[in-house]
This record gives sequence, structure tokens and C-alpha cells, in this order.
Amino acid sequence: MRASPLVLCAVLAAVALGGCVVAPPPRVVYVRPPPLRCAWVPGHWRWTDAG
Repeated sequence: MRASPLVLCAVLAAVALGGCVVAPPPRVVYVRPPPLRCAWVPGHWRWTDAG
């Protein structure tokens, strides 16, 4: 018994879409360092000699 072309197309489409699952990007958690020894420079914390 042969499958109809519509069924074959539906199965191929389901397999193609099933393989397109992309993992979410890693979650970035920013932890604020102690304020006495750090200074905020745009984009990152920089350790200082203060304190």
C-alpha cells in the first residue's frame, strides 16, 4: 500500500520543522560587586585600589 503524496509531504514537513528547534541563549546574571573596591566603567566593573 502506497502513501499519498500529501501524507509524505506532511511527514517531511514535520521532520524538517522538528529539527529546527534552537536552544534558548544562556541566561546572564549580573552580580553587583562590593561598592568600595569597584568602579563602574560603561559595560563592566573595574577593580580599584580604593578601600
